Amino acid sequence: MKKIILTSLLLMAVTLGVGAQSNVTQVEYFLDEDIGVGMNTVLSVTSPSKDVTQTVLANIPASTTIGYHKLYMRVKDANGNWSHTIRKNIEVYENPDSEIVALEFFFGDDLGYGNNTIVSANESGEEVTWSFNVPYIPLTYSFEDVLYVRVKDSNGNWSITTVLDELADNLSVEDNLKNSISMYPNPFVDKVTIGSSQDLSIQSIQVMEMNGRVIYSISENATSLDLGYLSQGLYFVKLETSKGEATFKLAKK
Repeated sequence: MKKIILTSLLLMAVTLGVGAQSNVTQVEYFLDEDIGVGMNTVLSVTSPSKDVTQTVLANIPASTTIGYHKLYMRVKDANGNWSHTIRKNIEVYENPDSEIVALEFFFGDDLGYGNNTIVSANESGEEVTWSFNVPYIPLTYSFEDVLYVRVKDSNGNWSITTVLDELADNLSVEDNLKNSISMYPNPFVDKVTIGSSQDLSIQSIQVMEMNGRVIYSISENATSLDLGYLSQGLYFVKLETSKGEATFKLAKK
C-alpha cells in the first residue's frame, strides 16, 4: 500500500502584486505537470481575504509512482488574476501496515533523525492530526526563527522535513520590558545594577544556570545584585515585575 507523507500543506499568504486590492478566492494545485492555469484541481478559499492562510489537503492519485514528486500551488483573486506558483517536495514510497507514531522538531541545525526534540503522537493512525507545544526556554530562539518538523511511522521511517511558517508570538510584553530594563555591567565581576526607563516595581528575581536550575532567588524590589561569588560563565536572570516578566542573559567574568 502506498503512503503519502506530509501531504497536508500549509498554504501561506501569497502577494498578488504591489497594491493588490482584491480578495484571494481560489487555490489550485497539481502534481509534477501543469495542464494550464485554472485547469488543475481547484479549491475554494474558506474565508476570502487579501491576506490568506489556509490548510490545503492535496489528494495524491493512487497511480502516482513511488519516489519524489513536486506538488505545486497557486491562488486566484476576485478579479481573476493568478499568483505566481509555489512548490513543495513530497515523497511516495511503499509503507505497508504502518502508522504515524511520533514527531520531531528543531530550530536551526538538524542533529539528525531521531536526535532532535521528540513528541509522541497522542493519536496514532495512517493519517493523523494533532497539536503539540514547543517549549520556550528563554533566549534559546526567537519567534522569527524557522521551525522544522518531520514525523516517524511505526516501521521507523521518517518523512521529509517540512517547515512550519508561523509560530504564535506571546512575547510582546517581555520584548517591551527588555527594551526598557537595563542590567549592567555585563559582563560583571561583583555587583550588577538593574535600571528601568519605565515606572515599574520588581517583585522577584531569579538567577539560573544555563540548564535552568535556580541558584539565587529573592522576592523584593532590588536594584542591585551582589553575585561576585558566582563562577565564571553565562547565566539567566528572570525578573518578575509589576508589568510582566522578562529574562536576560548575564555573563560573569
